Amino acid sequence: RTLATGHKTMTPPYLAAAQGGRQHLVAAASQCLLFKEVLEVLQLSMWTLTLQEEGLEDVRDFKGPGGRGRLEEVLEESGLDTDHIALIVSAVCAAPAVDGPAAAPPPSLGASPDTPGAVVDAEEGSPDPILQELPGLRAPGLAGPARAALIADPNYWRDLCPQLHFQDPEVARRAQSSVLCFGDEQIQQCRDRMLHDGYFDIIAGAELDWAVDVQAIAQAIQTLSAHGWPPAFLLMYDEPWVMAHQVQDLVLRCTGNSLVMDFSMFFVGSGRTARGTPDHAGGPSSKGWPPHRDRGTDASTTAFNPDGTPQYVTTWIPLTDASSVNSCLYCVPKAHDPGYTGGDKGRNPLQAIFSRSENFQHIRALPCPAGSLLQFSHRLLHWGGAMDPQVRAWKGEPPRVALSFASAHKSFEEPYLPAELLPLPPPSARAALIGAQAIAYCQNEDPGPWRMALYWDCASVQTFTPRFQAIVRGNYEA
Repeated sequence: RTLATGHKTMTPPYLAAAQGGRQHLVAAASQCLLFKEVLEVLQLSMWTLTLQEEGLEDVRDFKGPGGRGRLEEVLEESGLDTDHIALIVSAVCAAPAVDGPAAAPPPSLGASPDTPGAVVDAEEGSPDPILQELPGLRAPGLAGPARAALIADPNYWRDLCPQLHFQDPEVARRAQSSVLCFGDEQIQQCRDRMLHDGYFDIIAGAELDWAVDVQAIAQAIQTLSAHGWPPAFLLMYDEPWVMAHQVQDLVLRCTGNSLVMDFSMFFVGSGRTARGTPDHAGGPSSKGWPPHRDRGTDASTTAFNPDGTPQYVTTWIPLTDASSVNSCLYCVPKAHDPGYTGGDKGRNPLQAIFSRSENFQHIRALPCPAGSLLQFSHRLLHWGGAMDPQVRAWKGEPPRVALSFASAHKSFEEPYLPAELLPLPPPSARAALIGAQAIAYCQNEDPGPWRMALYWDCASVQTFTPRFQAIVRGNYEA
C-alpha cells in the first residue's frame, strides 16, 4: 500500500519496536496521504468511516496555514480521545520526515567535506524549525563547511539570547580570575564523600560564587527550545564554558581529573523532541535520562586512582531548582551497588541491586536549588525522575533546566578538543562539539536524519581525539 501511494521509504520494522517507534510509523503512514493508513497504524480502523464522512481523506488538506487548528476541530467532533488526536495531528501536521537517507559521511571527521550537504528532508508544510531560524540552510547544493559556518554565525546567537555573551573578551578575562576556591578541609570532605557514596554535593551559597548569571542561562535554554534548538546549543555562548573553568580546581584537587569537554544540557518539561517537533504527553521531554552509569562497561571498574578516587567524574549543575516533582537526580550510593566496583558482569544492574525489595529504600533523591553542584563518579548508577506537569503546576515549580560536563584522567579519556582552545573555544569549535555530541548521544535523543546530517557537517570542521571520532563516526554510519 505504501509503494502504491508513491511513498519511497517506510520506517524499518526495528524502529517500531524502539522507543517512539509508534510515532515513526504514524509519521510514515501520514506521508501516504490517506488518513486510512494513519488510523490502521494506530489500530483505530473503526474510525475510518467516521472520518471519511467528515471529509477527512487526504492529509494534504491540513498541511497549509491553519491546517492544524482545522484538523483538531474535526477530530474533536469525531469523538476521538485527546491522546490519539494529539498523535494524529503531530503525524499529519508536524511529523519528522522519514523520506530519504542521511548524507554519506566524508572520509574523516577531521577533514572538511567537499560534497554538498544533505538535502533537506523535512516534511513539506512543516520544515525543521532550524530552517526557519537560519533560512540560508535551504540553499541548494550548500556544501558542508558552508552549512557549519551558518550554524556558527555570531550575529545570530547574539541576537537570539542578548542576555548571554558570545566571544566576549571581558568574559574571558573574568573566567581566568574567577576559579572557585575551597579550603583543604572542604576538599577532604568532598573526597571522603566521593569515596564513600560515589558522589558529593555542594549546595548553592557563598561558596559557589558563579561568575555568570545562572537564571539568565536557564532562560536562554528555554529561549533556544522555543526556537527549535536543542539545549546543547547553549555551548555557543560563553557562560557554560566559564562555569566549567571555574570548577576545574575543585575537580583537580578532589580527583586529579581535567575537563574533557563532554557536555550535556537538559530541559525537562520543554515539550519538544530532539527534532524540534512538539512532544507528546509523557514523552522523552518530560523526564530525565533513565538509570545508567556514565561509563558502564566492566572495563571502567579499573578506572580509579590508587587512593580510590575515580578517573572520570561528571559535574552536574541545576540552573533551576531541582526537586522530586520536576525531575531531580536519583542514585544508588556506592555502598549499596555491587556493580560499582565489581562490575555488572553482563547483568542488568537494576536486577542485581534490587534483588531484594528492601533495597529500594537505598535509592537516594538529590534535590538541590539552582546554582548548586553535584559531582559523581562514572560508576554511580543514577537517573533523572519523570516530571508530572499537573503536580508541577499545582506546586508552582519551574521546569528542570541543568547542565553537566565531565572531567577525566588522560590515561582514561583524553579531552575531545585541544586544551589550548580553553577557556573559550572559537565559534566553529563550539558548533563542531555540539554536532559531534548530538551524534554521540543519538541513542538517548534521536535527532532524525536531516539534523544528523547537519550535525555531521558541523562536526566535520574540527579534529577530535581518535576515540571520540570513532564513536561519532560509528553512530552516524549506523
